[in-house]
Order: sequence, then C-alpha cells, then structure tokens
Amino acid sequence: MKTLIHIGFSLFFLCSITTANAQTTLGGYTDKSAICADEKQAGVIAGDAVGYLRGIGEGTTTGTAQCFSDPQSCNITLASCIPAAVYGETEPNDNMIAADPLLPNTSFWGQNYSVNDQDWFYTETTTANQNMLITFKSSGDLAGWLITIRDAAGSIFATFDTAVAGEVPTNETDQARTYRVTLGLIGTYYIMIQPKDAKDNFAPYSIAAVLQDSGLGTTQPVVGFVDAEMEPNDVPSKSNPLAPSVSMYGVINLMFNGVVAQGDQFVWGQGEPDWYVFSSPGNEIVDLTFCAKEKCGPGSWFVEIYDEATAKQLEAGQPRETLYPLLAVNTDTGDQEAANYRFGLKNPGLYYMQVFHKRLFSAPCAVYQADVNGDGGYDQYCSCSGGDYSCKTDIVNPAGLIDVPQYPTCPGSTDKSATCLVKCKCDATDVNGAAIGCITDGHDPIQCACPFNLASCDITIPNPQEPVPTLQYPLCPDGTGGGDKATCAVNCQCTEFGGTVEVPDGAITSQYNFTWFSTQLPPNTYDTDAYKEFLNRSNPYQ
Repeated sequence: MKTLIHIGFSLFFLCSITTANAQTTLGGYTDKSAICADEKQAGVIAGDAVGYLRGIGEGTTTGTAQCFSDPQSCNITLASCIPAAVYGETEPNDNMIAADPLLPNTSFWGQNYSVNDQDWFYTETTTANQNMLITFKSSGDLAGWLITIRDAAGSIFATFDTAVAGEVPTNETDQARTYRVTLGLIGTYYIMIQPKDAKDNFAPYSIAAVLQDSGLGTTQPVVGFVDAEMEPNDVPSKSNPLAPSVSMYGVINLMFNGVVAQGDQFVWGQGEPDWYVFSSPGNEIVDLTFCAKEKCGPGSWFVEIYDEATAKQLEAGQPRETLYPLLAVNTDTGDQEAANYRFGLKNPGLYYMQVFHKRLFSAPCAVYQADVNGDGGYDQYCSCSGGDYSCKTDIVNPAGLIDVPQYPTCPGSTDKSATCLVKCKCDATDVNGAAIGCITDGHDPIQCACPFNLASCDITIPNPQEPVPTLQYPLCPDGTGGGDKATCAVNCQCTEFGGTVEVPDGAITSQYNFTWFSTQLPPNTYDTDAYKEFLNRSNPYQ
C-alpha cells in the first residue's frame, strides 16, 4: 500500500510543479490544474484499492498464523473446535475392565442413569509427560459431576468438579469445561465420571480427550501414592521398612485366638502389634505425624520406638515391663486432628516402631501362681475370681496317692482307727423283750459294759478288725488335707501383670496412617559447630 500511495503523491507533486512553472515562466500556457486534480484523485483511488487487497491477504495470513499459535488471543476455545459427539458410552462401563476407549479428539456422549452409576473411559499415552485436555459438555447446568483421572493401578491423581471452571478457558456459549493434566508415564489412563454427592443428575453429557506433547523432559518414578503394611509384621524381625516422607497405612487386626478374664466374664484378648523399621544416619531429629495424610477412623493407638538392641530383647521374650523404649505415646487421634511427635536419634542404626491399640493405665493380673511346696517359690499356676490379685484356692494335692493301712469302721462307730469311741447301752432287749445285757449301739454290736450299772455310757474299745491297705492322699504341705481329700488349699498370688487395651465402641478397629520424616537435623544445637562458633564470638559482657 505504501508504494501505491507514494505514486499518488508523486503525481500530485509533479502536477503542482508543472502548474507553477507554467504560471511563472510560460504565462501563455493553458491552465491544466483541473486535469492534474483528476489524475491525482484517480491515483489515490487506485492505490487504496490495491493496498486494501494486499492488506487483506497479508493480514489474513498473519492472523491465521497468530490464531493457530495462540487460539485464546482470537477468542477460540478448544471446546468450540471439537466436533459434536457421534459415539456413545456402552453400558455397563462401571469399572476399569469394562471402560470404553476414547478415540483421540472425538466426543463420546454419556449419561449417569443412577446416583451409583459410574461411567469409565480410558485413553493411552504414546510418550511420557503428555498433557491430556478433557472437555466436558452438557446442554444444561454444568454443575453436578465429578471427574477423576486414574492411572493404570486405579490410583486417583486428579479430580475435577464440573461446577468449577478448568484451567483451559472456555466461552459461555461453549457450555463446556476443559481441564488439563500431565500424564507422567506411558500407558493407560482412566477417566471416571459420576454424579456429585449422590445427586440425581441424569442429564446427558459428552466427553472428549486430547493428548499433546508437553516438552517436559523429566522422568516420573514408578512409586505409589502411599505405602501399606504387609502382614505378618507382629515382631521386630518381620518389620516393614519405612521410607522417609512416604505415608504408611496399617490396621491393628482384631484377634479371636484366646480369651482373658474381665471381671466375672471372659473376652477375646486383643494383641496384634504392627512393627516397622527405619535406618537412621544418627544425630537427627525425627518428625513423626499420625493421621496427617488422611483423617483416621475411630480409635487411638499406642506407639513405641526402640533401638535395635532393645527390640531384639523384647522379641527374645524379655518382659516389656523391664525394657525402656525411646518413645511411648498414646496418639489419641481417633476422629480428631493429626498428632505430631518429634524426637532425637543419637546413634546410626536401625530403629523399630511398634503400633498397637491404645493402652490404658489399669494393670489386671495376667498370671497367677501358688507356692504348693511351701518353699517360698512359685511352682503351680492357679487363678482367682473377680480380678483379685490374691486368694485362697484349691489345687490338686501335689503328692500322689499312697497305700496307707486303714482300719475298717468300728462297731457302732464311723471311726476308722485302732481304737474307737462308741456308745454302750445296757437296756437293750431281744425280740421277746428279755434283757440281753450291755451292747454297743449301732451296726455290728458287740458286748460291752458300763460302770456303776449305768444304763448307757461312752467307752473306748479296740477296733476288732485288722487294718487293710487303702489308697489315700498324704497331708498337704501346710499339714492340712490328706486322706480321701484330693485337693489342698493354697495361697494363689498374682505374679505377672497385664495391660488393658482400648478399642472403639462397638468392638471395632480402624485403619491408621503415619508419616516418618527423617530431617537429618541435629537434635541438640549444643553439640553443633555453630554453637561452638557462637561461644567464641566477642562479648563485651564477659
């Protein structure tokens, strides 16, 4: 356009010079100013026309390139460029296995037919770190759906609420939301659409996925979002290793393998600890958080930290009450906020962590024993009812049955001894009523005599029968019992105390999660070079 305009102005300038010359030097020439004006106007019009056509061409080319490289600058959205849906979901597609494949750059229509209906789709990346742009359209209200993006393991790493606009702009006329997420690994990724908050949202929708290279050159590690305990891990030697900063999920399993007394009743004892191990460089602060990754369910937990030597002693059978952990706390986090604990580890090495049901301060008796032999030592187990710590109880006579000469019962007596105390009656008569003299009262009567012609008296007589060998129990160690009594009364004493754990109301257990942070920061500033340097600074007050 500039060239043509220059031509027009040149003609105008030429015409002006010619006219001036004619008027000043050749005054007899005819006035040609009208002719020059017409030529000037014609040149301007011609220049404008050609410039307009050139501007349209160059402007269209430049504008097209700009809109192609930056659609937003031209108010062009991705949602407006995706063709209308020509394919639909195929029910059932309510899980990863039955998911519908999404063709690239193609809309699929779908509909949630109930509050529990989930629509699953999948796409596959061809290179690492590709961006996936998801365009969701609906002719009605866009609110009411949740879109989750999952990897091939089913882990959720992105969630979008269709009530909220996406990072990629859309126009109101699009009736759409466009969301973007970067997919780190090559493989299959799943898109799941469901009604939000169990809302009766049955409006049709369409979904489209576009994949584009991001140019990001980093490598995504193959790891999970969290770690989970692996059973059995109920002793230190079977501990699960801990990775710093990675949340660990676990659960204290309910046990039904043995009963314990609880008052006059019995309950199933609960005692399934979870053990974890961490390798520390030493001289560091550990930051331990419970229920920070996710709110824990009902219940609280008893947490202990041991060094390697003490953990081995515990596993070898040394009573817990004789050992000292580095840390012992009840988290008391059930249905509450997260709990945070910081403690120092001095020496490098392995440190073991035990998680258990919350432990109470009550100490019921776990083991009762009796001193049967009377030698001051405990040599037989026993029990006390009602939870008492000591009681009198009957135990089986520790000595076996022995042969003991035993007299039969004396006539007219229950005594089984060499002499017997019997009653002698002197007023006995025969069947005809005639007096028969003095005889012993009771079974197997024999002749006897009462002094002073008494009608009856108590007398001692020798047992008329010979003793016979009879199996009997000897006397108990304390001198009691014996004979035909098989038990001995002994003192039953509590010799070992147990613990009481607390499980949530309703006899349930809940999953917990914790995160172990290895800070590698010294636990005590006093032992650092920085503190020594501080002491060596000049101080006018010293």
